[in-house]
Amino acid sequence: MPALTPAPGPSASPAPPGLRARAHAVVTVTGPSTGTNPSRTLTIAIGLAVATRPNLVRVDILSLKSDVAALPNLHVTAVLDRRANTVTLWNDAVKHYYLLAFLPQAAPTTGPSRSPTPVPRAVSPLSGLDLLAIAITMTGHTVTNGVPTTGLSFDMRVAKKGHATPVHVTATAQIADDSAWLPMTIDAVVDPGTPPVGATFAYAIDDLTRGLPPLGLFTIPPGYTRTNTLWAIIPHGK
Repeated sequence: MPALTPAPGPSASPAPPGLRARAHAVVTVTGPSTGTNPSRTLTIAIGLAVATRPNLVRVDILSLKSDVAALPNLHVTAVLDRRANTVTLWNDAVKHYYLLAFLPQAAPTTGPSRSPTPVPRAVSPLSGLDLLAIAITMTGHTVTNGVPTTGLSFDMRVAKKGHATPVHVTATAQIADDSAWLPMTIDAVVDPGTPPVGATFAYAIDDLTRGLPPLGLFTIPPGYTRTNTLWAIIPHGK
């Protein structure tokens, strides 16, 4: 009698797609000179926390520091819901939240309107430009902070009508290969064509933990009230 081959056991299910990470960003802005005053440079260091679940991304601003002036201890949370096409922002200090929808949501109506509201004429955003050139190039594969990544470079030149000098934006990024949305590093330069004015942005993930964060991390805390203005989630006079 032939030997029986034992049935294979259940295969281990893949780990749920999700992570939590700490990151930092540095923004440097150089302003124009005024009269006899030379141009000044402002540098802001930002501490960040990132968490992801399928279709959900949460980003927290944990700290703000400047080399010029003291900044408020601003802790703002932003949650991107890619299924609902919304971004929700809230602040634990003021307990307000602001909802931004990518797609317009029709307001409920109780009946037909007696005088229909005129629909504004659509205008192409390109109609006010003299120049728009965009190039995105994949630069190869590497490992960034222990994570396999794919590199991208971005180059954009844009000029409004009547502006001879275009704004030039360049950027490079390393995107994690095993995530639908996770830049491990971003380095960008904005050159408005009026030196010495300009800005730079540098971002990098410092540490990363795999695992599915709790769903409650992506929901508005209880007791928070909705506001119609983004400014209302920023604490004043503190």
